[in-house]
Amino acid sequence: MSDQLQKKITLEDIESKIRGIDKQISGTVKQYSEGAGKTGAISIVGIGVLIILAYLMGRKSGRLKSTFVEIRRK
Repeated sequence: MSDQLQKKITLEDIESKIRGIDKQISGTVKQYSEGAGKTGAISIVGIGVLIILAYLMGRKSGRLKSTFVEIRRK
């Protein structure tokens, strides 16, 4: 037990711990960045579909409520 308390931390110990943490973080970041790209593409397509749908619905309602004004001269 006294051997464990007396053991000093070396530069190699610190370096190995930091490299282990770096590998974990790199894997997590890579995993989420791939998912973010897919999510962004899906959201752009969804927004485009909504814009086209709103345009077409507005166009249809504009046709139904169109007023024709006829001017006659005597």
